[in-house]
Amino acid sequence: MSYYDPIRWIDASDSLVATIEAKLRATKTAESNRESRSRAYLPRHELELDIVIAESGEVIRLTEWEDRAGRFHLGLANTSDTYRRADFKVASYHHNPNGVDIPPPHHMHFPTVKHSLKERHTYAHPVSPTGDKSGEDFVSVLRLFCDYTNIMLGRVNLRLI
Repeated sequence: MSYYDPIRWIDASDSLVATIEAKLRATKTAESNRESRSRAYLPRHELELDIVIAESGEVIRLTEWEDRAGRFHLGLANTSDTYRRADFKVASYHHNPNGVDIPPPHHMHFPTVKHSLKERHTYAHPVSPTGDKSGEDFVSVLRLFCDYTNIMLGRVNLRLI
């Protein structure tokens, strides 16, 4: 588990959002107990997990869903800010605002001061699979996303997902 620092992917005239990156560096734990609002079972191929930031106790939401084309989409957000979005198994390049192209199949979007994740045109960085099947199924995509965003899945029963 680690934090992936995307600073090298943005233009020198832009910067990361310090408050968001601080939350991503912090230790976070996924919750899936009875007291949590997390729902490991939504309609087929959808997941919502509460993520607790250890230092502040703040709860943020992780979502994952698979579309009809077999692509996986993930998001990490609170009620007002989106921290990360990710797309797995896509066939096309992502075009960053600074002209850098991110090749398929996996990439993760992140906000900057000039380009929030509420816009259509955002920055992204590539996500590299860690093993033969990594990034190819629902659970391996979840694990890979959590690894890049410093989230511990220790309290989530992955066998039930």
